[in-house]
Amino acid sequence: MHRFNTEKPPMIVVEFRSGDITINTEDVDETLVELSGRPNDSAAEELIAATLVEQRGNTIYVKVPKRPRGLFGTTPALHLSITAPNSSNLAIRSASADVNVRGSLGTSKIDTGSGDVTVGHLDGAGRIRTGSGDVSADTIEAAYEIQTGSGDIEIGQATDQLRVQTGSGEVRVDSAGASAKLQTGSGGVAVGQAEEDVFAQTGSGDIRLSSVRRGRVKVQAASGDIHVGVLNGTAAWLDVKTLTGRVASDLEQSGAPAEDDQQVRLQLNTVSGDIAIVRA
Repeated sequence: MHRFNTEKPPMIVVEFRSGDITINTEDVDETLVELSGRPNDSAAEELIAATLVEQRGNTIYVKVPKRPRGLFGTTPALHLSITAPNSSNLAIRSASADVNVRGSLGTSKIDTGSGDVTVGHLDGAGRIRTGSGDVSADTIEAAYEIQTGSGDIEIGQATDQLRVQTGSGEVRVDSAGASAKLQTGSGGVAVGQAEEDVFAQTGSGDIRLSSVRRGRVKVQAASGDIHVGVLNGTAAWLDVKTLTGRVASDLEQSGAPAEDDQQVRLQLNTVSGDIAIVRA
């Protein structure tokens, strides 16, 4: 195990190959780094011995080499465990690894060729990218981007600008406090509560926005139903189109709202699917 003094949240830079990464942030003033492999795996032991783990200023580096001298065949899978102060900053690049972060992070960039990514509280701006895998985050409090080639994306609460994209998978956001851009090539999109602008798009799947408050809401579906709930007290402008489906609205007709009234502009378009607009 490696132990480093970090009285303030450090930057942690990880270059990893395959396996899994677990990071715990706590109310501590030191950073602990531990690498392990399968029992009696000499190739893993050799890879661990060749790994650079060091501190430069307030930055902790963990660099697993592609393949040390004398090591042939498949790169062995390793487990990397890090304990660090709350709101540590993180940069991970991995060929194939599941990443699990418990606690809070400052700024963060997580890139993995394949693998699931699970994070707790994101205080700072950043991004998560995985070629194939699910991504989930409990709370995001800064501008953030999430992208996966194939996998589901699930967000609890986002209070700043959010952009998520998956080639194939479901997108779910419980609460979006700022503008949100949500895209999936094949899969559904579900938002519990949206406070500001929303752009939601799917090639095949249903889109459900349970409650929208204000701003512009643009929804596009090639094949799938659209359901939008408009918060009570919010005036709505409607631009609604479906080629082969039905449109139903529970909203009362009224004159143009006053300039200072809370209002939302709905632009809803599906080629094959029904559209429902209700009060939330």
